[in-house]
Amino acid sequence: VIFDAAALGISMWIAIVIRFGRFQAEQYISMKLFPLSMSIFLFLILFYLNGLYEQGRFNTYGKIIKTLFISLSFGLILNSFIFYATFSFAIGRGIFVITIFLIFILICIPRVLYLFIAKKKILNKRVLVVGSGDAARDILDLIGRHPALLYGVVGFVDEEGSPAGIGGYEMIGSLHDIEPIIKQKKIDVVIVTCLEPKRHLILKNLRICRYYGIQVLDSVSLFEEFEGQVPLMHIDEEWLFSSLAGFPSFHVRKIKRLVDIMGASLGLVLSLPVCLITAFLIRMDSPGPVFYRQKRLGRYKKTFQILKFRSMIHHAEKGTGPVWARKGDTRIT
Repeated sequence: VIFDAAALGISMWIAIVIRFGRFQAEQYISMKLFPLSMSIFLFLILFYLNGLYEQGRFNTYGKIIKTLFISLSFGLILNSFIFYATFSFAIGRGIFVITIFLIFILICIPRVLYLFIAKKKILNKRVLVVGSGDAARDILDLIGRHPALLYGVVGFVDEEGSPAGIGGYEMIGSLHDIEPIIKQKKIDVVIVTCLEPKRHLILKNLRICRYYGIQVLDSVSLFEEFEGQVPLMHIDEEWLFSSLAGFPSFHVRKIKRLVDIMGASLGLVLSLPVCLITAFLIRMDSPGPVFYRQKRLGRYKKTFQILKFRSMIHHAEKGTGPVWARKGDTRIT
């Protein structure tokens, strides 16, 4: 955040010097200090909202550039909307265009450099995965997709210490040998992939990890944080119950509800042109209604009807009932 704020300020200063020359630049900055400062603040907010400060977003060079481009585009529109509405606060168009170009370069460089270093595995933390089977394989895939996590898998341990390895990584022992393993392999992070009924026994054995200052992570929580979804096949009743255990206070629930309604209403108004085009394309593409309706179960077991744009052929679930979509599903329009 500090680097980005500095990069934004430097970009604006260079743009002003290019536009007016060095002698007039100081005068211009003193005149436009408030709108320039507000512009920097708005860009930082947009960078945060677009996930530029989330480690999980640094997957590929293309994704970094795409996310930054979207953030800067929104920043350009938002700044134009705010400052050009009041001409006394307006920032010169030439300055703004040069600034955007310089910001793109200056803010891209450290993120691209970070990903380059991450892919070289120079700074990787040494990770031990507890468990085996599909859950352990999924964790391997997750780490492979997110090099910016800086995780390097050393090996696996499970309850029995079975000799079979997973995905090219060896099984280096059982839970009973956890203390000598973390010392010998210099483990930094332990990821637990096992579900009930073994979980409480596993966590009991892993208590020693906390005494050594080793980070113990849950595989489901990692998926939630870095993929934005929860793998349904890897959750159990304990995880589900703990995720629903916290109840916010009365005023927080009311404020949340108000924000939900206001946000949804604004979203409907802003997306109306896109919705009309989508509805037209659906009618042109395949016969049937524009919207798909289905009963869902909500809070306090109240049923409600979900309404969404139809993306499959009409009566796609007739005869089979609701079925997960597959790759290359013939029902998809």
